[in-house]
Amino acid sequence: MGKSGDAVGQDGARAPGGRARLELPVGYRVVAIASDAWVLLAPGGARLARYRDELDPGLVGRDVQKHEGSMSKA
Repeated sequence: MGKSGDAVGQDGARAPGGRARLELPVGYRVVAIASDAWVLLAPGGARLARYRDELDPGLVGRDVQKHEGSMSKA
């Protein structure tokens, strides 16, 4: 549960009333490690980022895009 009591889904997406869910590419997950802390996991389980307090979908999306961009250059 997030600070406001919103549920965080298995894929890490919040599903509060009226807000859009965070859509992640296949294999990426956001996992709650505490009531106010999350980690972004890449396919295969590598930790990409850590988030505190409110989970910002825009920031998560940016981190995923950044990771996918670095993977396409490799």
